[in-house]
Amino acid sequence: MLIPQIIDLPLFLSASLTVSIAIFWAFLGKSTIRAIQTPLEKKWIKSQYDSNKALNKLTRNLSPVNTREDAFECVANLIQDTIEIKKIDVVIFLDKESHQQIRYQFNFNKNKEQLEIGEEDSLKSSLISFDICPVERLHTEERKVVRSFGYDERASLFPVRSSASFEGYFLIGNKLSEDRYTRKDLQFFETIQNQMQIVLDRIRPYEQIKAEYEQFQKHNELLARQQTASLMSMGIAHEIKNPASTSSATVSAWMLSENLRLSAKSNTI
Repeated sequence: MLIPQIIDLPLFLSASLTVSIAIFWAFLGKSTIRAIQTPLEKKWIKSQYDSNKALNKLTRNLSPVNTREDAFECVANLIQDTIEIKKIDVVIFLDKESHQQIRYQFNFNKNKEQLEIGEEDSLKSSLISFDICPVERLHTEERKVVRSFGYDERASLFPVRSSASFEGYFLIGNKLSEDRYTRKDLQFFETIQNQMQIVLDRIRPYEQIKAEYEQFQKHNELLARQQTASLMSMGIAHEIKNPASTSSATVSAWMLSENLRLSAKSNTI
């Protein structure tokens, strides 16, 4: 046995070994509790999550992103991983001129579905005056719009803005636990909102350059098609003109030979 052996040793050595064993078991016990407690809290206590760890992960995931659509998708997936939500609608406003929007839905299994491309909905004007907005705080008509998307009053909305414009919003459905969103959750969303603004300000110049390049490519392709059509029409005209010239020369030569023959015949007579 370990304890009797310790007692036989000198007092100082015995005390040192006892303290070392106690520290070892304390460290092992703390690590074991941490390894077991965190997954259990995540599984059984849905409000328990490490928001700082989630935000650090979001920062890493957003670093290589170069399009608004990818940025919105990255955030939707992280929110679902962190809080465990049934579904999230992502609405992205396309541009100011067309007043069009595109809507995606992400379910708990991270399946992405494009729902529609259409006119901007009435929630845009309502969200201009809000930062993070539980649906229950909306007016009656706006709550009807949310219900038409398959959400109830326990859902939350938060708009996404860049320095230049209103870019879109998240409609975040109920938690799997059916709990309401807490102050901690709303603060988590607000921090994500601020991170999104920084990312969208970085993305916007890239998207503008990309759009200009695509427009330039389309212009070049149109010019190439016009040049091809022009060359084809010139070739066709050349092919038509050559046989006609040949036929005219043949007829002229035949007429000349006939005239000579008739002239020679008359002279003979």
